Amino acid sequence: PESTLIGDGTKVSVSGAAFGNGGLSTMLDHSDYFRSESGRCWIWPGALAVPAALAAGEAQGISGKELIVSAVAGYECSARILTGMDMTLETTKQINGETISTFAAAGAAGRAFGLDEDEMLSTLGMAGTYTVVPGWYKWVSDEGLSPRKDIKQGWAFMCMAGTFAAVSAKRGLRMVQENNILDGQKGLSRMLSMDSYNEERVTEGFGQTFHIREFASKFYPGGAVAHPPIVGVRDMINEHGFSPEDIDTIEVGTAIQDGVGFDDPDPHNLSEMQFSLPYMLAAALFSGTPGGPDWFVDATANDPRVT
Repeated sequence: PESTLIGDGTKVSVSGAAFGNGGLSTMLDHSDYFRSESGRCWIWPGALAVPAALAAGEAQGISGKELIVSAVAGYECSARILTGMDMTLETTKQINGETISTFAAAGAAGRAFGLDEDEMLSTLGMAGTYTVVPGWYKWVSDEGLSPRKDIKQGWAFMCMAGTFAAVSAKRGLRMVQENNILDGQKGLSRMLSMDSYNEERVTEGFGQTFHIREFASKFYPGGAVAHPPIVGVRDMINEHGFSPEDIDTIEVGTAIQDGVGFDDPDPHNLSEMQFSLPYMLAAALFSGTPGGPDWFVDATANDPRVT
């Protein structure tokens, strides 16, 4: 028992805390993100870097300042790795997914532990071997599947895996291959079916530019497909002065691929609510809050105007 499960208080292993708190951090689909140069590949680092830094930092007894630095290191680590590789449009039609996020946890936990260069290289190498395959099309954008991320595409596992790599390196486990996981066309880029890899971009401007300044967050929690309709309906209400009760129906048009599965009018759990366009629109109109966790609490879910 080294690190605390948030909201529970139980102390578990560093990796166990990273798993539990990583799951909690993605309970609402509200994570910040960073994209590759083409905009077709993403990472969601905050939800992994912060729980990893908290878990490792508590076990190590670091200061608040070091905790912040560790989280920033996780952002930087994952962002720089993504910056060096990308996918063509043709490839993204076949395979996609945000699995480089694992390195946010690895970088954050490694920094919190104060690992040296050799230990950090081993951390990144092991995190690379634990990186899951891009699984986007297993759970979204296909008929018969649902975009309701019931397991959040493995975010909790990725947070645990990156942290576990740092724990392993701290305790003496080393990678032994001649080349590290990022090297060349047989490294991580090929593993993830990336079409391009530019090794120089990974370290370009290192120490002068920090990618955490370039991140963005969703304005609302839940599936992004719902955000434009929410903004549009609210703007119309404000412009014309009518109330939500005046609305009979709302018709929404969106991209076919992005909209698959988002039309469920009867979601039954927290995850389904976040990926139901009818529910999110109703919650946005009747919850009485501008946007946030209140959309997904029992009071809103049981409001007959919403359901």
